[in-house]
Amino acid sequence: MAYGRRGRARAGEVSWTVIGVAYGLGVIIAILMWASIHSGAGSAMGQAFQQVEESRAVEKGEVKGQAVEKVGGEAEAEAEAKAEGEGSAVEKGEAQSREKTGSGADGTGGNSGAGGAGGAFVLDRKGEEGRREALPSISVFLTEEGKVETVPLETYVEGVVAAEMPLMFRSAALEAQAVAARTYAIRRLWLGEHAGSDAKEADVTDTQEHQAYLSLTEMKRLKEDDREGWEKVRDAVAATKGRILVYEGEPIEALFFSTSNGYTENSEDVFSVSRPYLRSVESPWDQAISDRAKQTVEMELTEFYELLGVKTAPAAGGALSTDLIRVLERTAGRRVKTLLAGDKRLKGTEVRQLLGLRSASFEWKAERGMAVLTVYGYGHGVGMSQWGAEGMARAGDDASHILAHYYKGAKLASF
Repeated sequence: MAYGRRGRARAGEVSWTVIGVAYGLGVIIAILMWASIHSGAGSAMGQAFQQVEESRAVEKGEVKGQAVEKVGGEAEAEAEAKAEGEGSAVEKGEAQSREKTGSGADGTGGNSGAGGAGGAFVLDRKGEEGRREALPSISVFLTEEGKVETVPLETYVEGVVAAEMPLMFRSAALEAQAVAARTYAIRRLWLGEHAGSDAKEADVTDTQEHQAYLSLTEMKRLKEDDREGWEKVRDAVAATKGRILVYEGEPIEALFFSTSNGYTENSEDVFSVSRPYLRSVESPWDQAISDRAKQTVEMELTEFYELLGVKTAPAAGGALSTDLIRVLERTAGRRVKTLLAGDKRLKGTEVRQLLGLRSASFEWKAERGMAVLTVYGYGHGVGMSQWGAEGMARAGDDASHILAHYYKGAKLASF
């Protein structure tokens, strides 16, 4: 009886010893496997883990490599030369916000600048800590406050639509503006463009150098003062969330302006770069509904000649000389392309700046010692006319038809 208990005791000791050894071996094997996975980049398990993580990153919009990558592995698009000249969609010096007599209040908007199939896009942009952002944010330099405000992309688009468009516009026009504004911003992020050192290297400013924008504080005030108008902005942005315009696999340069003279312009007639989707098209709606469709400007004949650099001017009270000043060429959009002023040839865009005119579409005559100029439209004339978009909306067109009209061959894509 005693012998039996001692035998069972020894057997128990052996069993516990075997279990301990097995447990120790298991721990060692687990440690070796962990080290193999994390230190051996060439191991099959390590590679499989990396592939799964990269696949998840693609799904989340965290793709390594090119800035905007086309679905299907198309080649990386080259960054094109920057357009020269005036601001494209938003005119410098024009209104910037509702309180600043901005385009949000009266439709004087625009932005600065120079068919493929639609698809899905992933923006490759590193955050401040080097982490890739699945949903992009954008930094905006607030010129009056001298500081940078960083907001989610869709919040930025709300601020742009509220600043750029009269809030009494139809929903389709506001939605078209939302897509154009989002596309313009995405293109800048894609190209890695910044506003410069004066703007603290922000992505954009809140002026028409890029796109007019209401700050978070101004948007909050708008919500309180004009709830209905704010809800129209919010709904327009929400209805187009993540939608941008592309041409041959690239986000387009979505330029826009306030009011046409009845036609838009080919991009190369205003800026230095030709864009296949920025072609001259008819825009007859503006003239019927925009209060900026026509303007009369008067100045003394002597001042008129001086501004244009003409040294030999007629005597006071004389008529305008068709030999000294005359239009040599007009653009496809019926604006002045080249003007002869004395012995100088001036671009229509130069004449517009020299005389401080709303657009390069103008005529003139002399009356009682004064030069009387009639100016048609407001803005550079390239891309979408904001008042034209409103006219199309009133005629029953939706945002997709508006965008297709003003951006030839461009396609809507999901971002």
